[in-house]
Amino acid sequence: MASNVTNKTDPRSMNSRVFTGNLNTLVVKKSDVEAIFSKYDETNVKMESEGGADDSAEEGDLLDDDDNEDRGDDQLELIKDDEKEAKEGEDDRDSTNGKDDS
Repeated sequence: MASNVTNKTDPRSMNSRVFTGNLNTLVVKKSDVEAIFSKYDETNVKMESEGGADDSAEEGDLLDDDDNEDRGDDQLELIKDDEKEAKEGEDDRDSTNGKDDS
């Protein structure tokens, strides 16, 4: 079962998340995103506005491009179960010489 908690000390937990933003939730629905990512593995989709889980985006917030204020676009968080472990030390490698930085 997927969790909505990211454990910053658990690399597997951190590597198993996909964050997307600026989705127009009047057009893109939770079921649409689940369908896109379901072919990869089991997913748990959580839709949240920028202000938090209890804030709901309003139609005017999403479509109003005439002002420079925050539009209240929703953020979509996909939590992927059983993510394959990342290659060991991938983040520790120096991209220029391929050697370990430590």
